[in-house]
This record gives sequence, structure tokens and C-alpha cells, in this order.
Amino acid sequence: MNKEKHSERKKQLHNCCVVLVESKIKTITDVMQTVQQSLQAETKSSAGDKYETAREMLKQELDKNAAQLAETIKQRQLLLSINTAIDNNIAQQGALVVTNRGEFYISTGLGQVKIGNETFVAVSASSPIAKQMLGKTVNDKFVFNGTEYTIQSII
Repeated sequence: MNKEKHSERKKQLHNCCVVLVESKIKTITDVMQTVQQSLQAETKSSAGDKYETAREMLKQELDKNAAQLAETIKQRQLLLSINTAIDNNIAQQGALVVTNRGEFYISTGLGQVKIGNETFVAVSASSPIAKQMLGKTVNDKFVFNGTEYTIQSII
């Protein structure tokens, strides 16, 4: 595959990751709105303990979703800071690393991302496998979970 096609594939993968993160943000926001509405609708009944327990559970759910939202917003900010026009020659943040055992986009931890019939793995630079790749170049090898990987190209 020529350099232009590689760069286009990386941009497409990046855009797919941004869409996935935006979708997660919308889903979390929608859930938070629903929980907030439930919290406001919860009326005090004669069974005071039941009321307090229900309100506390809703508050905990709201807090959990707020933490998820904050983390997902960080993921979006990180993705938006990546310049996809740069072709990398070392494994670093923003690089698409093609190995003999899969293709890894060092960006944010989204896991498997499918584009057509191709599967990529979006990994955070702080993930264990990315830590093994960082700083490596084409033809370098690294071992992760007892499996040897060879870097075939970096985009």
C-alpha cells in the first residue's frame, strides 16, 4: 500500500475513533439526564428509609456516570490533539503501528475498531502493549504476553 493510502486509512480510523467517543459522550449524557429526572421525581413517601435508599442509589449512579463522562471527554480532547497529517516513523502517540499480529492505533483506549472488514485496536499510550511499542521503529520486535510482534510499518 502506498504512503497516501496509508495516511488516508489512518485519517479514516482517527475519524471513526472520534465518532465512537462522541457517541459515548451522548449516551452517558442521556443516561445522566434520565437519572437526574428520576432523582427529581423521587417523592418522599411514608416509608422514609425506602425514599432515602432510592435517592442515594440514584445519586451514586449519577456520580458514576459523571466520572465516566469526564474520562470520555478527556479521550475526546486527546483524540482532537492528534495531528493525523503527520506520518510517524517511530511508535508514538498518534501513530498507526502495523505489526505481524495486528494494527494498533496509539491514541486512546477504545479497543477494537472495525472499518469495513478491517479491525484495528485503539490503545492508550499508557496501556501495557503500547508501552512495549513506544519508541520502536520498522522491523523492531517486542514481546507482549509471551508473544513476539514485529513492526512492519508505522504511519
